Amino acid sequence: MRGQGEAYRVSLKKEMTVEWVLEIIKMGAALGSAMLLGHWFLAEVKRVKTAGEPFYRAYMTTPGVLVILAVLVPAVLWLFRG
Repeated sequence: MRGQGEAYRVSLKKEMTVEWVLEIIKMGAALGSAMLLGHWFLAEVKRVKTAGEPFYRAYMTTPGVLVILAVLVPAVLWLFRG
């Protein structure tokens, strides 16, 4: 028969496992979206390069603006909150 302490440890392990799985899912979602955005931006860079347009033209597309925002928003928040 299990003691009360052992039942608590089993319950705690289950809770930690669920939290761990949720954290892994969150990280996977962020990584997946970053990969998709990077692939989309790289496709735009290749398109701009083959068209012979200036290099900065890729940053004026939707994925380019999203990449710029992904870099600038944390930096601006750090500057104003820090």
